[in-house]
This record gives sequence, structure tokens and C-alpha cells, in this order.
Amino acid sequence: MHRALLPLLLLLACSDDATKDTTSGVDSGVGADSDGSDSAGSDSAGSDSDAVVDNDGDGVSAEEDCDDADATTYPGAAELCDGKDNSCDGAIDEGAQTSFYTDSDGDGYGAGEATLACEAPSGAAAQDGDCDDADPRYNPGAAEADCADPNDYNCDGSVGYADGDGDGFAACQECDDGAAAVNPDATEVCDGLDNNCDGSTDGADAQDAMTYYADTDGDGFGDLDFAVLDCAQPEGYVADKTDCDDGVNEINPAATETCDSLDNDCDGLIDGADDSVDLSTGSTFYADTDGDGFGDAGAPILACEAPKTGAATNDADCDDGDGAVNPDATEVCDEFDNDCDGLIDDDDDSVDLSTGDTFYTDTDGDGYGDSDSTVTACELPSGAATVDGDCDDGAGGTYPGATDGCDGEDNNCDGLIDEDSTVGLQLVSVEMTSKTGTVYAIDAATASSKALASLSTSTTVGFNSATYDSASGRTIAHDYSNAKLWELDVCDGTMSEIGPTGVGNTCGIVFGPGGLLYGLDTSSDSLVTLDPATGAATSVGSLGISLGSCGLAYDCASDTLIGVDQAGAQLFYVDAATGAATTKLPLGISFGSVGVEYNPVDGMLYIMNGTNLYMTNPATGSSSLVGAVAFTGSKDDLSFVPECLP
Repeated sequence: MHRALLPLLLLLACSDDATKDTTSGVDSGVGADSDGSDSAGSDSAGSDSDAVVDNDGDGVSAEEDCDDADATTYPGAAELCDGKDNSCDGAIDEGAQTSFYTDSDGDGYGAGEATLACEAPSGAAAQDGDCDDADPRYNPGAAEADCADPNDYNCDGSVGYADGDGDGFAACQECDDGAAAVNPDATEVCDGLDNNCDGSTDGADAQDAMTYYADTDGDGFGDLDFAVLDCAQPEGYVADKTDCDDGVNEINPAATETCDSLDNDCDGLIDGADDSVDLSTGSTFYADTDGDGFGDAGAPILACEAPKTGAATNDADCDDGDGAVNPDATEVCDEFDNDCDGLIDDDDDSVDLSTGDTFYTDTDGDGYGDSDSTVTACELPSGAATVDGDCDDGAGGTYPGATDGCDGEDNNCDGLIDEDSTVGLQLVSVEMTSKTGTVYAIDAATASSKALASLSTSTTVGFNSATYDSASGRTIAHDYSNAKLWELDVCDGTMSEIGPTGVGNTCGIVFGPGGLLYGLDTSSDSLVTLDPATGAATSVGSLGISLGSCGLAYDCASDTLIGVDQAGAQLFYVDAATGAATTKLPLGISFGSVGVEYNPVDGMLYIMNGTNLYMTNPATGSSSLVGAVAFTGSKDDLSFVPECLP
């Protein structure tokens, strides 16, 4: 006790030395200056007297610790059985001591009142219950094997030969003579007891033991082939026995069947054979209705494996109803995309042109091609024709069946030139000097005539020349009374005004070189062109001769304008570019009026002088009389127009 008090007294002494003299205000401890001021370098705010003292480092200051030299002792510490007040509550070893009992016979079991101590006192034991502490044969742990021995060695209140529970077995013959249901003949059940006294509690021989199955993969489903009987479920075992692969956690009856060639849900069916399979884990195939090995992109099929029939692994078929249409097919001329490349027939460079047709180059676009220039294609190409036979593919008006115009060319490709330039045309004369008139048809061989059609209008007109344009199909006449152009339909007898020419008197008009409408203007003795749409005249140039009544014809074979002049009774050629008259030939005909037309078939001019019809050679001027013209009128006009005789 004196040793315990000494440190405390020393601490108190140190504390007293460090206190200040309250009467003088001077620190009486060591280091105080004699004049009362702090020593050099000292800090009154951080002086040693303010530091917390914890000598044993137990986290409690010396002021609060009841033993600051022992780290196991401080307020709130756990009480140890060490003879100290560890918790500083004034009590020593409370709650930390053990109960011991007097063991006089030294058999490890005691009897009597308990003694509390930290360590077992000599002659004491921690277990009580000894029913004879003077004889070591008697204690709760003693064996009673001799059923004839009348002593209660194990202190259970029953002797070995006694049958305390009345179950027909002496205490020494069973394991619990206090329970009639426990004896060697009892049935082992799951109740935490060794019912049949075989040394094993519960276990596999318990009547109500359950069968558990190994669950190696921990998925909650057991393996039928690995079973145990037990009252309690062993670790790693489950009551279920439906796992078909206990080595794979993802395979069990609760799993989803997927496309992996395994029976994932343990129903005996694999992949596509299982209606519950998740087809999203499979592959996409495509209906192949036509069986050509190529599938329809619009008919996908989800499956684990490719169906044996009616499906393909690709979606490249563009027509699954036709086995001949697929990416491996040959493109042919049939208006289908046979090889599924998005291109049809001629648009596909791979097309088999032997399945197409032969066409012919049609450079002039007249519908007939050049026999010597062929094009093989599926459909008629631009610039080609389905038929050949064009003898001049640079001229649009030349082709088989064309009208053989008066141009010195074989327009219809029959080997003959200009043979039918007037076929289907009728030589006519238009007689009209008032509001009514008549179109007469004239027989070029006999000069006989007949009325072809009647004309009428609300104004007075006087026609002196008419011409037909085979290119446009129009018949145009010149009205000398009003200096205007008119359009006639000599078959129907109708007429309509085109417009004024703007010049004096034009005595002869004809469609000539370049398809232009030409006329001879007697007021200026010049060649003019006339606009068929408006009638307006444009001067080409002076003829160089003085005109009287006149007529104008076109030699389509030589592309030459030929004029006939009444005043000079002559034939002359006209330069269409300058208007100049050349090659003047006398005719030997007396003229009252002049009508002239050229026949390209026989190359002759037909001239009317107001009385008779003559046939004249344009190269020489030599003329022969065809006959007298019988109809009444000025007889100053001749032209070939479309035949429309009744």
C-alpha cells in the first residue's frame, strides 16, 4: 500500500512546486525571473503546466486515471482478473472471477458452495455436481456399465440396473434412462437425440431423414447421382434433384434454353427442339422458297441451326419465287433483275446479250437502221432502229417506204431515184377572181380537166399562183388582188388568209431550195422569199430582166429555180442566193398568162399560156403542145397538190 501511495505523493509535490504565489503574483517555480518577468524565450500560453499528462498512454489523463502507470487501468476499462481495479470504480476483479468447488477426492468434480477466484484454489474444481466427493468413482462423468451394480456412479439419480423411464431397458443398457423413447430398440428420428442409442444422433438412419443432392455449381438444383440422407441439409446439398449438369451454374431447370447445343433448362430438349428456346441467341436465316440457296431479306427466320429445307444463310435473293433469279444467276434480257445486283437487262454490264435482239444504228433517227452497223441489246437503244435497210443513214428522209422526193436521191431505198415524186399528187389550176372560185384538175397527158373543188370567201381575191409543200403538207396561193398569201385545202374547198406580202405584184410562187417559199415580184423585177406563217416578203436580189406576167417552178433534181416570163416569152434560171436570172432560153410560145410546174419524173416543165398546156424541156426551151385547156379562167396557175379526186 505504501508503494502505491508514493507516486501519488510525488505528483502532488511536483504540482505544489509549480503553483504560483497568489499573494505576490510571482511564479515561485523553477525558472522564474527574480523581477517577476518571463525568462527569455518562454511562452506563457504554451507553458509545461498546461500540458495533459498521460504516462501510461491509455488515452486517459493522469487527473482522471486511477493508476496512470498501468495502461490496463482507467475509467471504463474492462475488468480483468488481476487483483486490480481496472475500471477505476472502487471494486477489484468484479465479474471477472470464476466459480470453483471443493474437490476433495480429486476426480475433477466438486461439491458444496462456490468460491470466486481468478485461479483455481488448491483442492477445487470448476465443475460441480459430485454426489460423493469423498470417492473419486462417483462424479457426473463416471461410467455405469455393470447393470448389476446398485451404485449411482454418474450422479444422475439412477443406478445402473434401474429402468427409470420404464422403456424395458436398464439405465446401463441405454443412453438416456429418463426418456422412454430413447433406447436401443427405438426408431431413430430427426429430433436431436440418439433415439436408438447407437452413438449417432439423427443422421442417415433416421426414419424421417430427407434425401439431399449435391449442388456443386451452387445454382440451387441438385445432382440425382450424388445423394445423401440426413436430418439437416448439409452444406453444398439441396432438396432438388433436377440439375442435368451440376458442373455448370448456368444449366438448371430455371435456366433459359439458348442456342448452344446444350440442354440449358434440363427438360431433355436441346436448342431448336425446345419450344422455349430463346431464339435471340441463335442465328438469322432467310426463307428460300424457290430453293436456289438464296434467301428473302423480307422473310427472316430466327433459329439455332439452319432449317434443313426452305431457308438460306443469306438474304441476297431479290425474287424468292423464282429459282432462276439469284445472285449466281446470269442476267438475261427479260426485264428482270436476274442476278439481284439492282440492275436490269441493258443497265447490267454482265447481261448475256445473246438473249437480246439485234438492232441497227439509226443515226438520222428516221426509224430505219444501217444494215452494216448492228447493235445487240435487250431493248432498243437510243440512236438505233429495230429494222434495217436504210440506204443513207445520214439523211432522215431516206429510208425504205419513204416518198421518193424530187431531190435526185433514192429516198425510199429501192434503187430508183425520184421515180414517184409526183405519185399521189394531182396537177391543178386554181381559178378565182372574185369571192368564189374553182380548183381544176388537169390531166398532164391530155390537158383534159375537171372541177375538183369549189372555193369561197367573204372578200374578193384573185389567185395567180399556187404551190404545195410536201414537207408541211400545206398548199399556199398568192392573191394578186390584195397582195396576200392564203392557205388552201383543195380537197375540202376551204381557204384561210395568212397575211400581206408587203410588196407589189408577185406573179409566181414555189417552195424551192432550203425549203423556202420563193416568189417573183414584178413591181421590182426581183426574187423574194415569203414567210409561210405571215406572208411577209424579203428581197433576195434583182433578176436583171424586166418581167411581165410570169411563173416560177422548182427543179428538185438539180435544186434549181426556173422562171417563165410572158413579156420576153422566155425561160430562165434563177440563182436562189442572189436573185439573178441566168441561162435565158426562148420558148416560142405566145403568152396571154403564165402558169408553170416542174415534173421530176420526166424532168419536163408544164406550161399554161392562158389557152393551152405545153410540155417543155427545161434544158433547151423546146416545147410541145399537150392540148387545149377547156375550163374558163385566166389559166395562169399550175401546181402539183395531193390527189383527192372523188
